[in-house]
Amino acid sequence: GVTGLVTWTTADLKEHIPGPASLDLVLAAFLDLPGPDLERVIARAAPALAPGGIFLFIGHDPEDPREGTTGPRDRSMLPGSTEVAAWARRSGMEVESAETISRPVPGDRRPALDCVVLGRKPARAPDVPSFNTSVSAKNTDPKVPS
Repeated sequence: GVTGLVTWTTADLKEHIPGPASLDLVLAAFLDLPGPDLERVIARAAPALAPGGIFLFIGHDPEDPREGTTGPRDRSMLPGSTEVAAWARRSGMEVESAETISRPVPGDRRPALDCVVLGRKPARAPDVPSFNTSVSAKNTDPKVPS
């Protein structure tokens, strides 16, 4: 199994700042915060991702038409995928997808709409050897005139 390979950390990114490049995955699921606070959380999460690390945001979509849902009523706490994707890009992530996804809700005839954004921290550029362009060489061959 993978039990010994996975380290789970549950943390409030409003308070906790993980070490740089220390996480392979940041999952922000139904993180009901006002827009500016959520943007700050995303900005804090980005440097913690290792190169190639994944950021996954899942939240209530602001266009969810269902009444009486369990999500927040305050529209400022319901960013859409375009907004979350913009925050992820500003934090240096590459956004692979940003969309509204429909999912069935047990006991409800209408599906729920969720905002889903998948981002990735760019992988580091491959190491490229540096070459010294100012080369000086001394002629050591006695047959070649200096």
